[in-house]
Amino acid sequence: MEKLKLTYKIAPEEWLEGYDIYFAKFRKKSMIFRAAIFVIPLLLFIQQIWLDPKFVMGWVCIAVCIGAIFCIFANAKMERRMSERALDEIKDDSYELSLCDDRLVVETVIPEAEDAEEGQKIAPTVIEFSDKTYSAVETEKVFAAVTKAVCAVIPKAGLSVYDTETLRDALKAAPQKAKK
Repeated sequence: MEKLKLTYKIAPEEWLEGYDIYFAKFRKKSMIFRAAIFVIPLLLFIQQIWLDPKFVMGWVCIAVCIGAIFCIFANAKMERRMSERALDEIKDDSYELSLCDDRLVVETVIPEAEDAEEGQKIAPTVIEFSDKTYSAVETEKVFAAVTKAVCAVIPKAGLSVYDTETLRDALKAAPQKAKK
């Protein structure tokens, strides 16, 4: 049963806020873990160089470990920058949100283009509330419903007070319903 149906547009800064929520929730731990994998051998090679400064292979391995750690953290920054640039492509898109008892469905409606029909829809983003990785986050500007696979960002700017309350209650109550 459908509880709420909304149509909205999203500003780039709101989308990026949702991306940051998703990154902090699911990707940051993985990034830190991957970097820690290289910190351990780095420390061992530093110890070896401390004991024998002429151990050339140790110096090379230290450089490789530092380079790998740098690449892991730089990749996250580069991914966010590339997402910022890609937002120009979706600035005119609108979204249709359908809130049901057991899921949230967001469909992207692409504006008129030369080679496409007006109001063409692409495959919807479906967030099942029963997904074990599901969580909802509310900030001052957006609601974010996230799972390990997808993130739906709903800006608060265009919502009525009723829509905001309904969405807040449904997104926060969903994990408790799924556990029962």
